[in-house]
Amino acid sequence: MVKLVPVCLAVMASVGGTPPVGPDVPGGVLHPAQVEELVDQITEILLKRGTGAFALLGRWHAAGDGSDPDLFVIDMRGKLLFGAPRTVADACGDRFVAACVMVAERFGCGWVDGSSPGGASWSYVREARVDGIEALVGARVHVNGDGTLSTSFPAR
Repeated sequence: MVKLVPVCLAVMASVGGTPPVGPDVPGGVLHPAQVEELVDQITEILLKRGTGAFALLGRWHAAGDGSDPDLFVIDMRGKLLFGAPRTVADACGDRFVAACVMVAERFGCGWVDGSSPGGASWSYVREARVDGIEALVGARVHVNGDGTLSTSFPAR
């Protein structure tokens, strides 16, 4: 079942507290605020550049070292405009997309549980306007066994 969560605190509570931060945290571990900031920045880029920014975002993501969250943009009818289709398909498919749209429409932004049989994951979504199209921008991260967030499913 897809859970709808309008605030980051629910993510932290669901994984047993605030994810650790600081110099003792291994690389690739993310704090929820970092994911929210990334989505906010991408939303601003899309507002300014429109769909022309998709190529730039694709190159940036492809050139990364794998430590970036999966990014996606979905219009408010549920059509994937940008991002890896596996991000959406892995995360409960149509129910996940419907939950993302509902959170963006109702709250403007928030966290959506996109856990699948492959592991626990959360996506932060924010409503956006891309070339006049009502949409949402999202970033998907995975929950490790110790409650930290990372960009890949933990090893089993």
